[in-house]
Amino acid sequence: MKKLRFSNEYGVPPFFCPDAEAMGFMEASEPGISSQLSAEIESWDTIFQSTFHDDYPPDSGFKTKVN
Repeated sequence: MKKLRFSNEYGVPPFFCPDAEAMGFMEASEPGISSQLSAEIESWDTIFQSTFHDDYPPDSGFKTKVN
């Protein structure tokens, strides 16, 4: 059984396999999950990736209101 890490990181797909024989990042369509879940994860990752600021990476992230 493969162990996968699921996370949000800029510039890489959402899944990472740490196993020595298969180490590397994986797209949401690769781990064998349902097509609906895969599409939802890909959508979520696209939104997250769009929050990255090339000009000044510390400004990356979702904007929130400050009251």
